[in-house]
Amino acid sequence: MAGPRSRTGLWIAIAVAIVLVIVVIALARGGGGGGGGGY
Repeated sequence: MAGPRSRTGLWIAIAVAIVLVIVVIALARGGGGGGGGGY
């Protein structure tokens, strides 16, 4: 409970990793823009 900052940073890192995985999967499936990823 003494380190809310480190915990927040950990959750941010996890969220970023999940987003990256989703983007990679979307690109691999849609070929770029077809998966609704916005890229």
